[in-house]
Amino acid sequence: MKKGRGIKNVFITIFSLLLFFLTASGLKPISANEKIVIGLDPTFAPIGYVDENGNFAGFDIDLANEFAKRKGKEIEFRAINWDTKEVELNNGNLTLVWNGLTHTPERAEAMELSDKYLDDNLVIVSLKETQYNTFDDMKGKVVAVQANSSAEKMATDRKSNFGEIKAYPDYNQAMLALKNKNVDAVIIDEIVARYISKKENINIYVSSNILEAADFAVAAKKGNTELIKEINEFLKEAKEDGTISKLEEKWLGADPNTGESKVGTFLGIMDGIYNTLIVYVLTVAFAFPLAVVISTVYLRKNPLINKVMSIYTWIFRGSPLMLQLFFFYYGLFPVLGISVSALTCAIITFIINSLAYLIEILRGGIDSIDSGQYEASYILGYTPWQRAIYIIIPQAIRITLPSLTNEAIALVKDTSLINVLAITEILLLTKQIANRTASITPYIYAFIIYLALTAIIVFIFNVLEKKYAIKN
Repeated sequence: MKKGRGIKNVFITIFSLLLFFLTASGLKPISANEKIVIGLDPTFAPIGYVDENGNFAGFDIDLANEFAKRKGKEIEFRAINWDTKEVELNNGNLTLVWNGLTHTPERAEAMELSDKYLDDNLVIVSLKETQYNTFDDMKGKVVAVQANSSAEKMATDRKSNFGEIKAYPDYNQAMLALKNKNVDAVIIDEIVARYISKKENINIYVSSNILEAADFAVAAKKGNTELIKEINEFLKEAKEDGTISKLEEKWLGADPNTGESKVGTFLGIMDGIYNTLIVYVLTVAFAFPLAVVISTVYLRKNPLINKVMSIYTWIFRGSPLMLQLFFFYYGLFPVLGISVSALTCAIITFIINSLAYLIEILRGGIDSIDSGQYEASYILGYTPWQRAIYIIIPQAIRITLPSLTNEAIALVKDTSLINVLAITEILLLTKQIANRTASITPYIYAFIIYLALTAIIVFIFNVLEKKYAIKN
């Protein structure tokens, strides 16, 4: 019976440690923001992006800082997933979205929008050798857009004009596809197109026909009219005193090339390894012990508990991890009235997801153990908990080591998904650097880093397999 109490104490200790970590990581009741939190897509150069020093930079960054200075407000810039900007505003995670947001009727209904502060145009950009000006010129051609942008909506509404529409995560990838002739043209903001073409030395042609005036505005949560009124007052002043004109000269007319070295690019990507390892190590530290504990419960053959575990593993193995991240961060926790940092949410989600896989792996190992060992342990007077701890679980782990190795390797690669919550990790930094350098090289470096991490995991598990392999 002492052994039974011991395993229960382990179970309680694990959950206590998890609760302590979550509390220390920012689990707190939702409250009003003490400062203005501004969300932006960190890959939208030259409007708002992350520079080679890891700082937010760009036209909108300078303009927002000037607003804060004149109005005596404290602001914080926060990288977000552009696809979820409306949700971030509604959940109170952001105060403003200030990053080249195009004023559209649909957005005006969903958010409070400021007056326009910068004129831009949606245009067709092609190579000089082709020169497309209108949609009629694009019959049967392949056009690229940024996903979830006004350009994508425009192209989708006129999809009969094109042979194919390709949506890319960011405009940098779309423009590189144009350079490599993987697409015939890009529907894009003219400002962004000229910036990227200078960096990558793409000989582009910008259509003389303007598809749509893309007036940039600042967005707040619906109903926050007071803050938008303050911003409008500031924008009017900034236009009259020449502040906006000076920023246009600084950011929209200058040579964008920064001359980053290859070593600097590699080290910049390596800055993201901290959060990658935090998610990985904590997932392993909590998920594996919990899987062992739950597997001992499975040995008790309780029909109700086993049915619950079966439903749990079915849900979390049968749905994409990315959707689970979105569900917890934008759905469950806000509904519960709890504010959780993106990193904490990612760790919780990864633990729950990995636990489902590990339980099934260990269950398969348990089922493969000969029934005679159960009978022998019963004759020797072992309690059910003693049988699980000293006989069944150790053998199940040894049997399933190859499967556990595969799960450990897959987890390394899955950590790249946390970038959808705008967490600074290897892949997100790779995208940011690739955007400001307009180069594919950062992706090669990221490929090498992931291979190195995987090689370390493979080495560790190869040593374990050799040491604990079951001999014939």
